[in-house]
Amino acid sequence: PRTHEFSILSVHEGLGMESSRENWKESVRAYFELFYKNHEREVSYTIKTWNNSKSEFDKFVFSLAQEKGYDGNYLPSVNIIDIDILEEDLNRLYSKSWVFLKNSYREGWSLPANEAVACGTPVISRALPSMPYLNEGNCGFFDTYDELKNQLQESWKRYRKFRFRVDEYSWKRSIAKLNEVLNAVLVQSKRVSVC
Repeated sequence: PRTHEFSILSVHEGLGMESSRENWKESVRAYFELFYKNHEREVSYTIKTWNNSKSEFDKFVFSLAQEKGYDGNYLPSVNIIDIDILEEDLNRLYSKSWVFLKNSYREGWSLPANEAVACGTPVISRALPSMPYLNEGNCGFFDTYDELKNQLQESWKRYRKFRFRVDEYSWKRSIAKLNEVLNAVLVQSKRVSVC
């Protein structure tokens, strides 16, 4: 089951790398621009990596905050997982995420994107010739930075609509409504059965 917060997952080989193929900085920049000052704290971004350079990530976030004038108290949550995790834990991570973001400029078959799709998680991916199989299912594509932000924004809107539905139709409310109906029927049947 998905988490109750809007969670985005990416898998990157490393965060200290300047490789344009990985392109993690653009993903983080778009995430911060969209969700800065999200007071509800219902948004998170998890990055699974094997070659983390936490100091490189922190330097980037600090420079981005300075560039944009962001107050560090309002930055949305970013979780970095840089340890080996069991396959079933990785599958659980995919399954609990609302969106899997693959923002590579050059990508082959992309095992992480395939794993996300297999776990039922929608994928937002750069429109690459190597990713046509992602057309099956609930996936979105982008070519530009603005399209990336639009795809994330659309996913956020779908999430908000879903959360509204979940809140509107809870089991507690459904049972209370059913009790009202049954009680009304019971009262009506007692009135009718009196001879």
